[in-house]
Amino acid sequence: MTYTFPRHRYFGFFGFFLLILVLDGPAAAQSRAALAGSVATAAGAPVEFATITLHRAADSTVVKTEFSDAQGRFKVEAPSGANYRVSAAQVGFERYWSAPFTLPETGLALPAIALRASAATALKEVTVTARKPCLSGRPTAPL
Repeated sequence: MTYTFPRHRYFGFFGFFLLILVLDGPAAAQSRAALAGSVATAAGAPVEFATITLHRAADSTVVKTEFSDAQGRFKVEAPSGANYRVSAAQVGFERYWSAPFTLPETGLALPAIALRASAATALKEVTVTARKPCLSGRPTAPL
């Protein structure tokens, strides 16, 4: 006696995966491009660990976030052909917003970003003072 599997059950299962692969193909094949630049202070000193955020230009949705290195340089990869904006932020500086741009397949090098100092977000000195509590080693009421 031989047993044969019903073809329709497996065709539906494998057909579904085949359909997903065919429909997902164009999205997976979308080329990515590099966006590079640098962040510095108004005086020209590099800003280390600045938060660089790539936003969609249409609605400012965050696409990707990176940090600048010790020399203030950054590199972000994203799908090419879309319209984006870049923001740069660091404690003690005002947030920078770029003008909208289209990321070409060959990549794009942004002009140097100069962050301006901000008194509103600058960290200030904090002094912590404390007093020794006035407690004795003896309980005041019997237990």
